[in-house]
Amino acid sequence: MTFGTKSTPYGKYLKKIRIDRDETIAVMAKHLEVSPSYLASIETGAREIPAGFSSKLVGVYNLDEVEVGELVLAESRTPHKTIAFDMSTLHDDPLYIQTAVYLTCMLPYLADTEVKELCGKLKGFMAVKHGRVQALSAATPEEFDEVYTALQKQMKDVQTEMNEITKSYTSMKKLKDKADKKSKAKAGEGK
Repeated sequence: MTFGTKSTPYGKYLKKIRIDRDETIAVMAKHLEVSPSYLASIETGAREIPAGFSSKLVGVYNLDEVEVGELVLAESRTPHKTIAFDMSTLHDDPLYIQTAVYLTCMLPYLADTEVKELCGKLKGFMAVKHGRVQALSAATPEEFDEVYTALQKQMKDVQTEMNEITKSYTSMKKLKDKADKKSKAKAGEGK
């Protein structure tokens, strides 16, 4: 895959963010800690999106849920050689690193339904995180109630899923125990 000077969906969205905030390339580059020429090359599609760049963009510009969704859509429509995690943002936390490695190892092997489910969960987590931020700065009790209700629903959905997993695990464990007993009984008869 080659990169040229044809603007990409990601480059266009990056430029939109910059223009919406009335910033020059130099100002945005400073905020994102890259050179103006490097930022311009990402905007024009001459360079691939660097690892962790979108995460940094989300944090620096405090993108809301809708903006993050638009950013993800733009990046997913932009050609990539690779998509990588900036491991420095994971603070050497083994759980985060392990999750990143699992994702990069297993994504090619997941079925379409599993990918849709995973993407839906990640979107849900983003909504919850955004909801928490809104809750901290809610201007009215009605807004706070709305966020609280959304979080309650999310928790209920997670609890329902946990109950289903527990039932499946319990059934599987009973079947295994039963099979083990049969196997031991047969081994006892053979003596």
